Amino acid sequence: MRRGLYAFQLDWWLKHFPKEQMLILNQEEVTAIFSQKKKERESCCPLLQLREDPEVMLDRVIEFIGQDPKLKRTKREVSFINNVLSIS
Repeated sequence: MRRGLYAFQLDWWLKHFPKEQMLILNQEEVTAIFSQKKKERESCCPLLQLREDPEVMLDRVIEFIGQDPKLKRTKREVSFINNVLSIS
């Protein structure tokens, strides 16, 4: 999204999807999510932290769609499943 045009862009998306299906986080919310998770290392930029630890935001998205983040598969499990499927 281009900076400063969020209202126009959100308006376009809202024409295609109900607002209940959209998860929109502003920088303050991203900061709060990282604070909730009690990250040991502070960063001057929460979005940089997001890049370093996307699992935190993935958990928030999973919660938004009404699922339990604890049910996520680990990278190791996903890798194992992919290997098994590629052999079949």
